[in-house]
Amino acid sequence: MHVRVRPAVRRIGSRLLLPDWLAITIDTTVVTWRRLDDRELAHELEHVRQWQRLGRTCFVVHYAIASFRAWRGGGHWYRDNAFEREAREAAADRAMPRRMRTAAHSRHAGSPRGPRPHTPQATRNG
Repeated sequence: MHVRVRPAVRRIGSRLLLPDWLAITIDTTVVTWRRLDDRELAHELEHVRQWQRLGRTCFVVHYAIASFRAWRGGGHWYRDNAFEREAREAAADRAMPRRMRTAAHSRHAGSPRGPRPHTPQATRNG
């Protein structure tokens, strides 16, 4: 992973991406306007993994589809995007003390990131 800190890109990203953007990952390069803390780096490293897992073309297509699905489902195209949720989860794992991370991950053995904890689905009447 290569991290490029470029303060000048802050204004450009605020206009093109999101007003409160911090970084963008393209393949193995992270472009940011300031140094990232460990949690922020963990978030961006998860995006690097996503790029590597899917490949360049597939990542872009799948990310766009996830944004559309989030928006179509009534969510925000960025915050509710499945790739962003996964990256936030990786960052939260990074912030957890090691003994808590180990316990949490031992419950989720079996898939690359581990299965999601079971949460009962809400039911609608009528």
